[in-house]
Amino acid sequence: MPTKIRPARLAEISSLDDATNANVRLGGYDMDKLFPVTEIECFHMELSEEDVHRIFLLYEATFIPHTKHGTCKIVDILSTAEEMATSRLRSGTKNELDLSVTIAQEPVFVTTNVAKNPFVAIDGNHRLTAHFAQHRSVNGVKVFVAVHKRMFDWHFIPPLARKLATA
Repeated sequence: MPTKIRPARLAEISSLDDATNANVRLGGYDMDKLFPVTEIECFHMELSEEDVHRIFLLYEATFIPHTKHGTCKIVDILSTAEEMATSRLRSGTKNELDLSVTIAQEPVFVTTNVAKNPFVAIDGNHRLTAHFAQHRSVNGVKVFVAVHKRMFDWHFIPPLARKLATA
């Protein structure tokens, strides 16, 4: 379990989504057909190095080909991922983004269990990929995590993350 964690409100994530103009938001892309968004439990946390193998990118065409064997694991990103991610950042400068010190740019993750199951980034995939490509670390990165027991029934969850959650 991450060392620095606090409960958060859904409104905090919604405000961040508005500020970052998030494409994928909690409840979006048919997530709300699986469960009411009001049932989501939210946390704000700081990642440690132990979390890196739990982190997955969104399972969709933008990210699948940029990871080894299409796993969508952040540790499996290919060199094309850095190019793709940095080209999408507002400034386009790949050395500018350090999520461990950047304020109000927290990626948003979803999971079924904050203590042990995989995290899947639904917002901030490009920022997270650029950060990891540059630093090869997630230590100190602050994120929001949305938790629901049916979250991994959602179709944008990578198959490997789903499999690891049930193992």
